[in-house]
Amino acid sequence: IVLAGWLFSIPIIIHEQALIPGLANRICSVFADKIAVSFTKSAFKGEKVVLTGNPIRHEILKIPKGVKLTHPKGGLLPTVLVVGGNQGSHVINLAVEQCLDKLVKIASIIHVTGDNKFKDYERLEELKRAGKLGERYTVERWIGEEYGAILAKSDLVVSRAGINTLTEVTLLDKPVLLIPIPSSEQNANAKYFEQLGLARILPQSKLSGITLLNNIRLMLKGLSRSEDKVKKTKEMFVSDAAKRLTLEVMLLARNP
Repeated sequence: IVLAGWLFSIPIIIHEQALIPGLANRICSVFADKIAVSFTKSAFKGEKVVLTGNPIRHEILKIPKGVKLTHPKGGLLPTVLVVGGNQGSHVINLAVEQCLDKLVKIASIIHVTGDNKFKDYERLEELKRAGKLGERYTVERWIGEEYGAILAKSDLVVSRAGINTLTEVTLLDKPVLLIPIPSSEQNANAKYFEQLGLARILPQSKLSGITLLNNIRLMLKGLSRSEDKVKKTKEMFVSDAAKRLTLEVMLLARNP
C-alpha cells in the first residue's frame, strides 16, 4: 500500500510505536513523507521525523490523572495486576501459579491469563474455586472496558514490555515489573524504561515462582516514587498523542 501511494504521489505518513522499528516500518520509512515517533530516543532521525507520542486507549485516558498509590496501611494489602500481553503468557502464568499461595499473603492479585491452548485460566480458576486463596486472588481470561479502572487502582503491574502497556502504566504513574519476550524489541523497550527508573526487569530466562515472588516483594517495599522519577515520567510521556498524530496527518494532506 505504501509503495502504491508513493507511485501515485499520495502523501505518506507512518507511525512507529516502539524504540526499535520493525522491518516493515524501516522499509516504509524510505517512501514516507513524515515519520511519527513515540519517543525522542527513537531510532528514526532526520527532517521527516516528528514526535507525536503513542496514542492511548480511551478507557485509559478517561481515568483521572494523578492517581495515588495505595500503600499498605492498617492491614490493607496492595494490589498487583499481572498481565501477559494480548495473548497472555504461559510462562508468566506458570510462575504465578508456583508462588500463588505466598503471593496472596503479601498482596491482592488480579491475574489476566489470556486464552491459550495450555488452559491456564481453567486450571487457575479451579484452584481459586478450591477455596484456599480467599478473596485475594482474581483470575480472568481478559479484561474489557474496565481495564483502565483496574489499572488505576493497582499498586504494581507485572507485564510483558509491549510499548502500549508501557505507555499506559507511565500515564498512570505505576511501577512495573517487566518480563520482556526474549529476542524481541521488548528488550529495548524494557531497558529504556529501566534506565529512566520507571521499571524493573526480570528476564524470562530467570523467571520462576521464587524469582517472581522475590521481585514483587522487593518492589512492594519501595512503592513510594521519588520526585525525580515522577518528573522523568512526565517529561517522556506525550499525553495528547492522538491529537498530535491527527494534526500531522491533516497538515500533510493539506500541504503534500
